[in-house]
Amino acid sequence: MFRTVCQEMQSPSPALPPPLPPPHHTLGPKPPKPAPQINGEVPDARESIDQRFLFCHICQETYRRPKVLPCLHSFCKPCLEDYAAQQAQDGAVPCPICNCQAVIPKEGIAGFKTNTFINSLNGGDDLANGPRRCDFCVKRGKTASAILKCLECREFLCGACSENHKLTSITMHHHTLSLADLRSGRYSREIRAIEQVTCDIHKNEVIMLYCLKCRQPICRDCKVNAHDGHDCAPLKDATERHVSKVSTLMDKLKSHMDLETKMLEDYNDYSSKLKLSHTELVRAIQQRDDELCELVHKLRDKTIEREAKLYQDEKKYIMEERDRMHGNINAMNTAHSFTENILKHGQDVDIMSLSKPILDRIASLCLPQAIPDRKKFSFQ
Repeated sequence: MFRTVCQEMQSPSPALPPPLPPPHHTLGPKPPKPAPQINGEVPDARESIDQRFLFCHICQETYRRPKVLPCLHSFCKPCLEDYAAQQAQDGAVPCPICNCQAVIPKEGIAGFKTNTFINSLNGGDDLANGPRRCDFCVKRGKTASAILKCLECREFLCGACSENHKLTSITMHHHTLSLADLRSGRYSREIRAIEQVTCDIHKNEVIMLYCLKCRQPICRDCKVNAHDGHDCAPLKDATERHVSKVSTLMDKLKSHMDLETKMLEDYNDYSSKLKLSHTELVRAIQQRDDELCELVHKLRDKTIEREAKLYQDEKKYIMEERDRMHGNINAMNTAHSFTENILKHGQDVDIMSLSKPILDRIASLCLPQAIPDRKKFSFQ
């Protein structure tokens, strides 16, 4: 298996896309072909991607060594380390965007997968640490600032070395770009089509294999050492199979997403109707309350009016009865005083001559009085 893979790797590499337009100099003795253009401009992968995808949600700046969480949200490694120091609990950290829990690998934040796609769109880690030195000058013990990068060699070059780079038969057709263009992401699509990704462990080895057991891209040295005996496949073949599988899952995901979207629309519609129903019900309750209150107020007013009339009638009756009683008491006092004086000071003839009127008067005053059945008011 490994021999077959190596043979495939030794076969001629596929043709590179059309050369990039040179930023500062000609890429070789032959005039380069123009890069693919859209509406007269070089296509930029960054422009066709949602800009929020290119900036860290935590620091709101271009990604620095982006790490991707299992929920597929990416953040700068330094930002994620600071965030995890404050928010991590029980070996997991919540995603700052969706709050999904991500179990922190044993290597720490560094153990999360690096988002190489975003990294390449933003120029890669090569440019994240400020000015670069010329790699060829460093190898010769010299120091010079780099102004270009060779995409095939993945080397940074100063002006002098870039001129020498054009003179060899191996490198004369290589593609070079200025550091400013690299940082701008203007040619990110073309760069990713040309530039070969090297292994993080074996720095000069291009990643061309995929370990089926470990499910990770590897180089030839990784295959011989850490992945010896593992089934591997050429990275391109594995990618084609993976893309086919993922495309099928994407269709399934799209169906689920459409279903969830429809359900969301239904819930939004139900929420609107629920709110309208709630508003109408509250309005009806308030209206019924107003009607009942008005009815109670009318009943209250009628009851008060009726009770006021009863009160006035009873008050009038009491006054009349009191006047009558005062009259009776006065009449009784008069009869009592008159009779007492006659009996005490009158002669027999006086007493006997007035006996009949006195007896008749006293008898009339002592007649039993009818007590009417009257309502009694309660003030409790």
